[in-house]
Amino acid sequence: MKIAVTALDSHIDAKISPVLERCSHFLIFENHVSDIFQVAGNPYYLQSNGADIFCAQLLIRLGISLIITGSCSKNSINICKAAGIKIICIADETVKTALQNFRRNSYTALKESI
Repeated sequence: MKIAVTALDSHIDAKISPVLERCSHFLIFENHVSDIFQVAGNPYYLQSNGADIFCAQLLIRLGISLIITGSCSKNSINICKAAGIKIICIADETVKTALQNFRRNSYTALKESI
């Protein structure tokens, strides 16, 4: 399973982006492993229209199964749901802390994306 965490920077101690579409980076992890598998820049984070749709499509192309983010638009939720991607929304944590809590099953996916 590939996990994408929306981040405000390109390292594991970065804060999670409060909004999926506005993150500067997607940190991608492979199946609960702590090491970053891939860092994907978000080319749409400054785009005024359609960033939610383009980000969701990018994550689908990257083969993501789960997204951990601060929040996301209804468009992102619907596109991810159609692609079978689950979304977990959390607030004010670092990527590292979010992954640790995810491994402890501290979060549940949004009902809309199940």
